[in-house]
Parts: sequence; C-alpha cells; structure tokens
Amino acid sequence: MDIKDAFDFSQKLLLEEFVFVLPGTCFRSPKHFRCVFLAPEETLREAAERIAAFCDKHSKSKSEQKR
Repeated sequence: MDIKDAFDFSQKLLLEEFVFVLPGTCFRSPKHFRCVFLAPEETLREAAERIAAFCDKHSKSKSEQKR
C-alpha cells in the first residue's frame, strides 16, 4: 500500500472517497483507524464499499510499482 501511516490513510481516504475516519494514532493504535457509526445503515454500507475500493486501489498501486 502506498500509505505511510494511519494519519496518511485517513487523509487520503477523506480526500479521495469523502469518508471520514479517525487515525488510530489518536487512540494509541498506530496501525488502525476508528469509525463512528451514527449514519443510517445505507450510508454506512456505501462508506464501507468506498473504504474497500480505496484499499484495493492503493494496494494494487504498490504491487504494480514492484513490477
């Protein structure tokens, strides 16, 4: 993945997919992120799909760089 840390992950996710999460470093868990589940279920589903797409895109970009 072309992500440096949890803060970088959180910022890129917000800028690219418009999904806000808190970096785990705020909670002494630097390799994680935290979500808040207050939105309606359908909105949460869409956010989860966007997070998955974001992770897939960034993990592919790193594997493609190795070629």
